[in-house]
Amino acid sequence: MKNYKYFILIVMLLILTSGAFALPKFSDNKTKIPPDPVYKNTIMIPHGYILNSEIKENIICNDVNPADNITAVLKNDFIYKGKVVAPEGSIITGKFVKKIVNGNFCKVKVKFTNIITPSGNNIPISAIFIEENSTGFINACGDGSLFKDKNADIIIKQPVTFIFGKSN
Repeated sequence: MKNYKYFILIVMLLILTSGAFALPKFSDNKTKIPPDPVYKNTIMIPHGYILNSEIKENIICNDVNPADNITAVLKNDFIYKGKVVAPEGSIITGKFVKKIVNGNFCKVKVKFTNIITPSGNNIPISAIFIEENSTGFINACGDGSLFKDKNADIIIKQPVTFIFGKSN
């Protein structure tokens, strides 16, 4: 039993002197790693942001089918945290996803998927029309048409990750 205690003591001394439990040595030089420019210029735009737009097509609601395209145009700069994400005049593209027709009354639901800036940048979004009941449907006129240049506010439904670049 006495030899066993000496054996453990010798093993412990060997371990401690071998440096196995030594603290890591940190360099005293103060080199800094620069931040990644992509992350520095990346922001997350939360859901609920409202885009003021106008419908730019004269659309007859009764002729619209799901998956048909629709475009709108930004009426104001899309600014978030003091930075212009998309300037006034950028095109917002989407597709019709559903329509409800009841006689001359018609309403449609659209999912907007992209903003295309005048410089050609494509910003993916997930957005719908704003309506009083928050269903995403927009009411057509009595004759079933959505008139060109009709104001149509759009709300972003899912957060958007955006990277500010030189060409924005």
